[in-house]
Formats: sequence, C-alpha cells, structure tokens
Amino acid sequence: MIFYDSLLEKFSQKGVVENVLRGSVPLLYAHWEGFLKTAFRNYLELVRRKVNFYGELSSSMLLIELFHKFGKSTEQEIIDFFNNLATRPVSKNFQDHVDFEGNLNSIRLKKYLRVLAISDTMIAGKEKLIDESLLATRNGVAHGRYLAVDRKRYQEIRTIVVKIMEDIKTELENAAVQGKYLA
Repeated sequence: MIFYDSLLEKFSQKGVVENVLRGSVPLLYAHWEGFLKTAFRNYLELVRRKVNFYGELSSSMLLIELFHKFGKSTEQEIIDFFNNLATRPVSKNFQDHVDFEGNLNSIRLKKYLRVLAISDTMIAGKEKLIDESLLATRNGVAHGRYLAVDRKRYQEIRTIVVKIMEDIKTELENAAVQGKYLA
C-alpha cells in the first residue's frame, strides 16, 4: 500500500492517478482479507496449543470445529451436538478451519468475530463501507469493470479498514491473554 501512496505522490497526470487509485482498492482488499485470515488462523493455532480437549473450549469456539464438520447447519444445531465432543482431543489442524466461504464481507466477518468471542463494535456502522466501498469496488475492478475511485474517498476507506484491522488484532491479543476461548 505504501508503494501505491508513493506512486500517487509522483504522478499528477489524471489518467495515471485514476489507474493507481483503481488498482489500490483490490490491493487494500487483499491486505484486508489476508491479514484477517492470518490473524484468525494464528489465534486458533494458539488456542490449539493451549487446550487439549474440546471440552475445555467455550461453546462459541466449538463452533469453529463444528462449522467445519457440518457446514451449513445452524448454530443451535451445532451447539446441541457439542456435548459429544467434550472429551475428544482438539484437532491437529484446528487453525485450518478458517474459511471465509467467499469474499470477506461484513456478515462473514461478524460471524467469525462472534465465534472467536471477539466484539464486533469496531465495524458497527461500517458495514456499508466494507461491503460496498471496499468489497464491491474490489470485485468490480478485479472483474474488469471501469470504476472511478476518488483519491479522498480511497484514503478514507483505507484509514478505516486499517483501523479495523488494528482493532481486531488488539481484540485477538486480549482474547488470547484473557483466555476467552476457554469454557
């Protein structure tokens, strides 16, 4: 992202700036999705190393394994089933169960935050920005549509997205230290 910022400073030609801004959105989205997927996987890796049995995990953390096993089942159906898992060892590939099932929109992000017992206050009121300004623009550009991206709007989106990522990182660190993953 710093590379794109330096390009914006170097060029003043309208067409070049527009192309750099348009290319910045998919890059920002890739950073967003990649960072969050890695952060969630790292957190789950820590959890896997800290606990031995599923019975030690909070019911929300059990959902990760159960979503992986049961896919589209409802949260309640899965929670009802978890009692059978209480004494089973935690899967060696527990952290690999992070799957956004498509682009990381605000609904999928809230689902993961809820399962990880992380507050979603950092995205409250920003769902439209995530889904439309970031994701829809990224999809449009990535799939060949010409979309004009305003420099000021891009900077606003970038600032908010980076702040959300920093807040989630802090929440994950706090959850790890506080043992929020435990029953």
